[in-house]
Amino acid sequence: MKRIHVFLDDSELDDSLRLVHDGEPFTGELINTYGETLIFLETYRDGWRDGPRREWYEDGTLKAEGMSRHSVAVGTHRRWHHNGRLAVEKVFDDEGDLISEQHWDSNGAPESFRSVGMPE
Repeated sequence: MKRIHVFLDDSELDDSLRLVHDGEPFTGELINTYGETLIFLETYRDGWRDGPRREWYEDGTLKAEGMSRHSVAVGTHRRWHHNGRLAVEKVFDDEGDLISEQHWDSNGAPESFRSVGMPE
């Protein structure tokens, strides 16, 4: 799979907000690094975010993950505090509509929960 660096490789967004690299809609992985450490990875197909997205803290600890289809958030997206405890969990349906959202503090105690419900 082709891989380009977010700041080092020549890429841009076209009028449809698709990622373009070398004049073509990009298919592959867009990455960012901190030194030699991978801190961001996002998958694209035909210029659209499509597949997994992951972020890491500079020490390599997982920071966030989620999935997209045709640049729309789908499924469960999570973000962690630096100490590894879950901070946020959002659940999206296949259309990208938010179904639920929950937040925790850095000690793991629940802070808030919101259920939007399934769209009709």
